[in-house]
Amino acid sequence: MPVNRIIPDLQDNSELVDELVHVLHENKPTGPPDDPEIIIEEVQHSKSLHVTVIWDRWEEIDAEERGRIILEAVAKELGEAEMLRVTMALGVTKKEAYRLNIRDTYDRHERR
Repeated sequence: MPVNRIIPDLQDNSELVDELVHVLHENKPTGPPDDPEIIIEEVQHSKSLHVTVIWDRWEEIDAEERGRIILEAVAKELGEAEMLRVTMALGVTKKEAYRLNIRDTYDRHERR
């Protein structure tokens, strides 16, 4: 079976990356309503990280590109080693997060 290598057409999303870097750097539990909400979950058994970013600026960005933007921001602010620990980088709008019950899932973990 042949192996096909695909090189995606990368867009310049440096503005979005910079905004995520700023929020990661500030590391505040709350912020303005238009700011991205970043949830970093450390998976205990594997020491990997799941990073979810709830942000309406994702509206026009496809899912694969959202993940690349998140990984780039994590690498810039937290370092390459932390970025390599990320096994899930999920970017969703507020509407998508509601539909997927993402906040409810993280809220239940916080109450434990």
